[in-house]
Amino acid sequence: MKDQIERELQDLADAALETKAEAETIASVVSLMVERIRLGGTIYWCGNGGSAAEALHLSTELLGRLRFDRPAIRSVSLAADPVFMTAASNDYSFEDVFERQVTALVGTNDCLVAMSTSGNSENVVRAADRAKSQGALVIAFTGNSGGSLSAQADRTIRSHSEDTQHIQEIHLAVGHTICGLIEDVLYGKDAKNE
Repeated sequence: MKDQIERELQDLADAALETKAEAETIASVVSLMVERIRLGGTIYWCGNGGSAAEALHLSTELLGRLRFDRPAIRSVSLAADPVFMTAASNDYSFEDVFERQVTALVGTNDCLVAMSTSGNSENVVRAADRAKSQGALVIAFTGNSGGSLSAQADRTIRSHSEDTQHIQEIHLAVGHTICGLIEDVLYGKDAKNE
């Protein structure tokens, strides 16, 4: 068992180190998201299963706080409302649950962070397509392949792994990095508030 534990942790560490190749993309994502926030926009998040939990977690880091007290940053997880999710799935289809919310809520100053380990989750792809057609910034968090979601995104951050759990673990680490940098740029001691 000890060998298996060490192997799992080593696989995650290796994938995280390989994901360092995304650093330039991550930096550009931070700049683009800060730009949208300064325009009065909202950061929206969506994903299924573990990615839905991460969308809610990361949205909360912006709305609440991460490293220090500061003003709230407009941030909403589209996976946070189980009543809407079940109603829309029943009345329409599960493929529509995020797209329908994007249609009503997301505008040109906003950003949608679309999370899918495969990059092929139909409801997430549809949401990204709708957000893009409405003029929003679309950021994709995917696995190594990027899937069809990457074609809808302005920027794609790929976790350099084929293992779903490691992809999600890297998404959380990258998401925390992004939220922390947004917090620093907007409200850190060297922030230039415009």
